[in-house]
Amino acid sequence: ERNERLFYKLLIDNVEELLPVVYTLTVSVACQKYGSIFRWPQSIYFSLKEKGMGIPVGKLALYTTLGGVRPSVGTTAVDLVGLVTALKLLGGTLADHKFLFLGVGQAGIGMTDLIVLEMSKQVLA
Repeated sequence: ERNERLFYKLLIDNVEELLPVVYTLTVSVACQKYGSIFRWPQSIYFSLKEKGMGIPVGKLALYTTLGGVRPSVGTTAVDLVGLVTALKLLGGTLADHKFLFLGVGQAGIGMTDLIVLEMSKQVLA
């Protein structure tokens, strides 16, 4: 959490040894103790019942390590999937809703771009 570049460099250089530790059983324990392990959440919750952020964060490590996907992008895709899934419950389209982004970092810009791209796909469909 303190040095994301170092974390991914270590994981990429030692993928066979460390990926089972990061992704398999460790993810289930991380899900149970997520709030006490990570002080700075990397995603959003739609309700108090949906507290499984350890799974997307574990997948982020997997996609970054094996697929070369930048961490600021693997997180954005997971958030968009969450929004699209929520729309199935709420109804409507992304264009029917307003979105508020906290901060102006790369993740917020990436999320904005992905929402706009998805909106354009929904309009054209």
